[in-house]
Amino acid sequence: MRLTRRPEVPLRAAQDVGGDRGETLRRIVNEFGAQIGSPHYIGASFAPTLNSLLQLRMLGKPDPFEKEARLTKFSEFYLNLLSPPEIRFGGKRKLVSLGDGCSEASELYG
Repeated sequence: MRLTRRPEVPLRAAQDVGGDRGETLRRIVNEFGAQIGSPHYIGASFAPTLNSLLQLRMLGKPDPFEKEARLTKFSEFYLNLLSPPEIRFGGKRKLVSLGDGCSEASELYG
């Protein structure tokens, strides 16, 4: 998004950023809201896409959070990945351990 202010970046490349994020979202989150990887890898694939979508909204572009149902479904999916309070981690909730991941916290919850 900041690239639009740089003279060496063609305007077309900067304008295409928003469209690319929607396509990326459709590749990594299916129509039911499930992400393509184990909970451990959601931060690596979804967090950069989420940050880009938030930047687009802040720039006054069409709000992807109003238009894209996958984001709402993904939010519900991701909330369901939280464990009950974990005694091993001082009663804090963690992502469940599936696949090759481990019980861990996530910055996506805020």
